[in-house]
Amino acid sequence: IFFRAVSVLRTCTSTSRAWAMETPTDIVGFAGGVVIALSLVPQIYRTLRTKSTKDISYGYQIVYIVGLAAVVYYSLAMQLVPVYIPAIFELSCILLLTALKIYFDNCMTPPSSAEMSEVVADNGTADDSAVASPIQMEKRLQSEPQL
Repeated sequence: IFFRAVSVLRTCTSTSRAWAMETPTDIVGFAGGVVIALSLVPQIYRTLRTKSTKDISYGYQIVYIVGLAAVVYYSLAMQLVPVYIPAIFELSCILLLTALKIYFDNCMTPPSSAEMSEVVADNGTADDSAVASPIQMEKRLQSEPQL
């Protein structure tokens, strides 16, 4: 499949239509593909920042990779530039996220609660990267002024 895709890519780049955005529909399709492809960037950033991928399932990633590989193959074969350029970027992102999951699940020790507290302190607020324990929540409630 890979060699067929490379062959199709060579054919696509040698034609004048391959890189032409001839209609507004091509431009909208390309823009939509770029936005969807960029949707994985915040997840990759969060994974690198928290060094945790426990909430991402391997099943989701496998289905995503298989689906994107099919889209890339089809779009290369049909010379659909607005589809295959963002799809190749998106496939690269999900492969990176999968590699990070394998690395963090197997090679890294999970961050301690003290390290997670530092992440919260660095951000100035608690976000979904760290969940406060019931004791921490009770201390927060006691320290807040009563109305």
